[in-house]
Amino acid sequence: MMIKTVVVEDDPMVLEINKSFVKEVEGFQIIGTFKNGNDLLAFLNSNSPDLIILDIYLPDIDGLTLLKEVRKRNISVDVLAITAAQQGEIVAELLRYGVVDYIIKPFKKERLIDALLTYKNKYLKIGQKRNVKQEDIDRLFSRSSTGGNLPKGLHETTLKMILKTLEDAEEPLSASEVAERVGISRVTARRYLDYLEKEGMAGKEVQYGNIGRPVNFYYLL
Repeated sequence: MMIKTVVVEDDPMVLEINKSFVKEVEGFQIIGTFKNGNDLLAFLNSNSPDLIILDIYLPDIDGLTLLKEVRKRNISVDVLAITAAQQGEIVAELLRYGVVDYIIKPFKKERLIDALLTYKNKYLKIGQKRNVKQEDIDRLFSRSSTGGNLPKGLHETTLKMILKTLEDAEEPLSASEVAERVGISRVTARRYLDYLEKEGMAGKEVQYGNIGRPVNFYYLL
């Protein structure tokens, strides 16, 4: 399922940069871009995006007021704020109105990509579960897109590389295949894959080779 995404940004150059970053993350489809709030509201009258990437400083209506109007209309959409606004009261108010993340300009590409992966891996997937467990909620409210504090010896950057490798794969991968694609040892890859399985972010299936020896293959949930 593609995540239908709208980008709202009045600076044409920044708009193009943000669009290019979003396009780097598999699973997101940009269905609209807008340079002001009123055009966005008109769009929402007949369209239903999953996610709005919203600048706070817009020429016609500020992003906070715009978000309040969206909520007032009971439009079911998530909002990720990207802005130069650093006032604590603005951040607090945006959080009260349910933004899924808040990114302050200027920012690194990796920060936005991490926010999008967080959204895809946690906020969306929990809505697809028939029954939610406490550990699902704990992962949802942890800061990291990969589930909070990592066990000793595991590193966030490597974990994200493995997640991206599983995401890009057309079929389940063995630890050896993941290791080769990421550039780490098979033993190290196995540790990360076992962690992802334990955290409910990866599934595992067992296949038997010609000599009958079982091999675990992993896929992203």
